[in-house]
Order: sequence, then structure tokens, then C-alpha cells
Amino acid sequence: MTVATGFTILSPIAERRGHSVPDSLDTNAAPTSSTNLRVALLSNSKANVDNLFKGLAEGLRANNITAISMYDKGSSTIPTPEKLRDEIVASSDLVITAMAD
Repeated sequence: MTVATGFTILSPIAERRGHSVPDSLDTNAAPTSSTNLRVALLSNSKANVDNLFKGLAEGLRANNITAISMYDKGSSTIPTPEKLRDEIVASSDLVITAMAD
């Protein structure tokens, strides 16, 4: 597993809605191994994202990643609610989010 050393976040939406976007992320806490990795799959409720995540979860399980949690933020038109975001952060090492139609 390769871990990136830095990320660039491009999100004019966040800034317009009053959310801050960090200039950089601390990757010291990033997972360096898939051993005991807890993965969250975050849906924005668009059509067919469940099919995408089903295939992704199968691929993760095929690579011995079995701690997979599914979350749904309820709508593609809103940010992830703070309570849900806190739950995901507390229970996951890696979050994958996607949209599909």
C-alpha cells in the first residue's frame, strides 16, 4: 500500500459555505498498512452509488480489508451533517466517498 505524502484540496463550495479548507493535511497519521484498516464508504444518496460501493467493498474484502462501514449523508445537496462526520472520523481510518448516476 502506498501512502501519499501530501494532498491538494480544491473546494470552492466549502469556502462559499463558510467552511475552512486546510492548506495541507498532516499525513503522519495516515495508514501505512491495510492491516486492521477501518474503511468508511460515504454515500451522497445519488442513484447507483450503492452498486459502486458494493463492487468496491468486494474488492476491499478480496484484499483482506474486512472492517467496512457504509454511511449515507442523505442528500448530494448538503454537506455531511456534523454528527455523522464525527461518527465517521471516530470509527474509521480511511473514508471513500463517491457520486454515481
